[in-house]
Amino acid sequence: MENNENMFELSAEELEKIAGGKNQKVRAVKAGVNIHELPGEKQRVIAKTTANAIANYTGELVYVEGKPWIRVKWDGKSGWILAKYVRVV
Repeated sequence: MENNENMFELSAEELEKIAGGKNQKVRAVKAGVNIHELPGEKQRVIAKTTANAIANYTGELVYVEGKPWIRVKWDGKSGWILAKYVRVV
């Protein structure tokens, strides 16, 4: 895992690990990260993370402008978060 300005990014091995299965858990690495309705930084924000909160990963992974986005179920909502803001639990 690479540390970039106090944010952790999933390694290729970790992305592969979660990409292969549904209902895995991920943990937010910091509070206030946007969860979007659709993948992409310009998409509507539907929620924000809290530090160390756990979400369910749905098994969906897409790349938008070269950045990996994963779909999560967070606080009763389904949305997308940049993979670099979560860690596999």
